[in-house]
Amino acid sequence: MIGIASGAILWLAGAVTLVGALGMLRFPDFYTRCHAATMVSVGGFSLALIGIALQATTWVFPAKILVIFAVNLAVNPTATHALADAAYAMGIKPAGLVKNELGRGRARGVPGRKK
Repeated sequence: MIGIASGAILWLAGAVTLVGALGMLRFPDFYTRCHAATMVSVGGFSLALIGIALQATTWVFPAKILVIFAVNLAVNPTATHALADAAYAMGIKPAGLVKNELGRGRARGVPGRKK
């Protein structure tokens, strides 16, 4: 029974990764592609870790996988946000931007940028 659940979760991880990879090819701008990349790295990778942890025979492997899962869940979205914030500070605008609510506060006080 655990093997069937683990296999189903691993197939789901593959599907999430495939959808995210297709999103990286199809999405129009940097920001939506960042979203797709984060979906792959957090969603697909985390589901794969859960599927692998279910197949473990001792408690050591799931404990290690839990640490990897926690680090992945904390670091990947943070790094993607930092990339998107740096891209916005460099002047890369999102496609189809209607109202820029970040523009007012970003003109002043961007660290490391000279006026």
